[in-house]
Amino acid sequence: MTRAAPIRAGYLAVSGLGCPECAEEVRQALLRAEGVAVAAVFADEGVAAVGYDPMLTRRAEVALMVQAAAISKGRGYRVGWMGSRRLRGGRDGRF
Repeated sequence: MTRAAPIRAGYLAVSGLGCPECAEEVRQALLRAEGVAVAAVFADEGVAAVGYDPMLTRRAEVALMVQAAAISKGRGYRVGWMGSRRLRGGRDGRF
């Protein structure tokens, strides 16, 4: 059985989220980053949570996807990493 790559949970502070549509734009941008498996954005709190494979992407690349979305949509999103940690999967090693 092949061991699955570790998944990391990362948390980003995102400012400039004014509405649910903005939160969805950021979520979609995060999901476009290679290696991101899951993303959730909480506009009221200004927080985005991502599950990503550190073997496929770096934290800086994930943040750049949000910045690129801000530029392309003419938004004022600002993003910075709050932290990340390794997640442990079940018996099969999946997230």
